[in-house]
Amino acid sequence: MIITIIALGILLLTCLFVIYNLLRKLESLEEDGDYMMDWIFKLNTQVTHILKRTDEIDRQGLFKADDETGSIFKDLKTIIYTIKNLVVKVDE
Repeated sequence: MIITIIALGILLLTCLFVIYNLLRKLESLEEDGDYMMDWIFKLNTQVTHILKRTDEIDRQGLFKADDETGSIFKDLKTIIYTIKNLVVKVDE
């Protein structure tokens, strides 16, 4: 009878220790998740601002795709749109 009580006590203490550790890890992950969502929101805001600014810069069509500067500008816009699409998918 005493051995059973001691075994159950040790089992209870072990379970409490495991639950406490899991709770700490869960809280840490929730904080990391909040940080990442904030970071994604800021990134989304910056990418949106960059897209608006590139559209303002090229509204007169000064960067034609047939010259080197224009092709680089077009590639940069493509990269920015790709980042924007990735951020929007994560944000959903």
